[in-house]
Amino acid sequence: MSDRPSGAGWKELQELVHAFSRKEWPATRDVVNAFGALAKVTGRPVFLVVDEFGKNLEFQAHHAEQGDIFALQALAESKSVFLWVCLHQAFSSYSGALSRVQREEWQKIQGRFEDRSYIEPPTRSFALIRDALSIEPPHSIYKKALADWARAMANAMSGITLDGLPQLDEEAVQALYPFHPLAVYLIGELTRRFAQNDRTIFSFLASGEPYAFTDCLRRLESGDKDHLPTLGLDMLYDYFSETGVLRHSDRSENQRWIEIHAMIASHSGMEQAKTKLLNRH
Repeated sequence: MSDRPSGAGWKELQELVHAFSRKEWPATRDVVNAFGALAKVTGRPVFLVVDEFGKNLEFQAHHAEQGDIFALQALAESKSVFLWVCLHQAFSSYSGALSRVQREEWQKIQGRFEDRSYIEPPTRSFALIRDALSIEPPHSIYKKALADWARAMANAMSGITLDGLPQLDEEAVQALYPFHPLAVYLIGELTRRFAQNDRTIFSFLASGEPYAFTDCLRRLESGDKDHLPTLGLDMLYDYFSETGVLRHSDRSENQRWIEIHAMIASHSGMEQAKTKLLNRH
């Protein structure tokens, strides 16, 4: 037997949904009532899951006249609807374009929800990048240079203590080349705070857009065999500054990036090596 609802109630609900589709913005109360009717017809509560809900909040923050953010509150208060939304940032991070009064209203709506935070550990970025890379030096001279680089880097990293930074031996460091180990740690931290976690890391590695990984490889200086070029913090700065991924961060974090960008721009006449050093700080 089929569990698909049938009968007059189901037909009325279908007609209601078709009527919604003909409206530009259905009334909030009508939407909530429709979910209530669905629960009644099916005889079960409705579990509503919205992924990438930050896009809805971003749109609502810039187009307050289109749609109704209070639909969230009404659905959350409904006894027949369980609402689960997935966000990359805190609810308040999407309200940067709102006035103080509007932000206070958003906070009231957020109060109807229970937060369940999940933060990727910094070590996650090491596993992602290591699995994405395949290093095959074409000549024994390069193999020796890579081994020497990994040994020196592992020794240098042994004196650095950062929360979540794993202990890296020579083999682990070599598997990350051409990334500097600190760049791997920071791309995990930057994507967590400013962007979209793993999705942004994948975009950096595979998109082929300017300032992404492939472009970084083209721009790496191929010096002598005893000094291997590495993808460092300056290239990460270029990617996060120039590709628009910072739009996911809140206004206060963006402001800090603007200040840093202005500081670097004011020293545009410096030698390239000094500019890179400034980027890393």
